[in-house]
Amino acid sequence: MELSGYSAIHTYIKEDQNRRKEPDYIHTFPGIYLLITNIRFELIANGLIFLNLFMLVQQLNEVDRYASRGLTDFLDKFFTLVFTFEWILRVLGNGWTALFEKGSLFDTTLVLGFGFLPQFIFPAAGIVIDAGSLRSFTALRALRVARLAAAFKTRQGFQEAWEIINGFMNAASTVVWTMVLTCLLVFCFGVLSLKIFGQSETFRQEWHDVPFVMEYFGSVPKAMLSMFQTITLDGYSENIVRRLTSADNDTMTTILSCRFFFMIYLLLTNYIVMNTVMGILVEKVFSGAKQDEQMIMKSAVAKKEEELSILTELFLDLDKDQSGDLSKTEFYSALDKDEHIRKCWILFSD
Repeated sequence: MELSGYSAIHTYIKEDQNRRKEPDYIHTFPGIYLLITNIRFELIANGLIFLNLFMLVQQLNEVDRYASRGLTDFLDKFFTLVFTFEWILRVLGNGWTALFEKGSLFDTTLVLGFGFLPQFIFPAAGIVIDAGSLRSFTALRALRVARLAAAFKTRQGFQEAWEIINGFMNAASTVVWTMVLTCLLVFCFGVLSLKIFGQSETFRQEWHDVPFVMEYFGSVPKAMLSMFQTITLDGYSENIVRRLTSADNDTMTTILSCRFFFMIYLLLTNYIVMNTVMGILVEKVFSGAKQDEQMIMKSAVAKKEEELSILTELFLDLDKDQSGDLSKTEFYSALDKDEHIRKCWILFSD
């Protein structure tokens, strides 16, 4: 890790991200930063995303999709350029280290990976890619509107939406490991069910529905699909369990063993794993909301301290006789200097 330089790069990224959060940080492109952090900019950007999605739906609903192919290709290129320009503005305003924050990598993949590269770069390089096959991925742009909830998280009515979105993003690793654990359980119990049902002589007797057993438990993939259906509780009782254990000639031991097998499986997957994950997600939502509240309070305190510092500096500059009071002449003299006007604008711009 040290030889590759990864640790140094990671440290620099974290330091730069923390430095940009400080109240007195001077941005390289302050005008662009003010633009991309403006609520109107977010509204316009998300409005364009919804417009793009609406046109995508209209195109997919057309009977003859090739009739308006020229217009569709033009709109695809237009929206790709617009979103690429927006992405460039965000990189310039927030810095390149912001690309490694949550959600930014997803944005980059959508804008560049499924937009700018296949639309412009690949054709210029002679790489033939059907842009229409990637067009369906533009529907994922709807997930980018989560930024709108983040921008309005301090506004009444949007706090709950941001808490849910932020909690889900914080629990992304938990969700991934839950999927891995679920796949392992489905695989293990799929192999067991293949041995118990698909390859057992008991369930190949004439009083059993052998074609049904082979269809649901005849191989590992079929058995895994059946066990996954059991997790979803999609008719598993009538369509799987009862059909396996309803034969009149089976012994009570066989029937109870089969039902005990499915009971253990459901306890592990539905009631233990899923409920544990749900509890973790709820805890992430509440902890994220608490962190946001602390961050908002800290930001408010820092803003007040900054305003107080600017006001104190402005007062000392205007108090020429150092009497501790401002006369009318001293006050109006502030209008003669651009520096004083800038400080007043900073104080009262909100």
